[in-house]
Amino acid sequence: MSDCLHTNDELLAYRRIVQILNDIDEGRYQIGKKSFEWCLEKYKKNIEPHMSKNSVEKCRSVINCHLLPAFKGLQIKEILEVDPDTKLSPLRSFFWDRKHYPEGSVRKIATTTERIIRQAHKEFILRDEFPNPDPTHS
Repeated sequence: MSDCLHTNDELLAYRRIVQILNDIDEGRYQIGKKSFEWCLEKYKKNIEPHMSKNSVEKCRSVINCHLLPAFKGLQIKEILEVDPDTKLSPLRSFFWDRKHYPEGSVRKIATTTERIIRQAHKEFILRDEFPNPDPTHS
């Protein structure tokens, strides 16, 4: 049980089980099982055809240079799940590591990331994870 729930604390394990059951009841559990690559393929099929050639090229650059190296092989739940020790999700950490980038670059990365994740999680709003990646200011 500790391997699955990542804790030996009975209270934390119980809370995690309740969270999983709530996710199942509300339909979020299957959302988290989708892979980043699955979302990326859906994005290329559903979103890119409606974009200008220049925008597609910029987004592909963001995907290849930033997003794939960070999230390839991960499921959506792994990208969004908050680590209990650091209080950061991998997505929040990703943007925290890029806080020194120009604002326009961060905005383009954020927009592309949101569009990709929304292929699985329709209600996903990136501002819930970003622009305040510092857990001490949450």
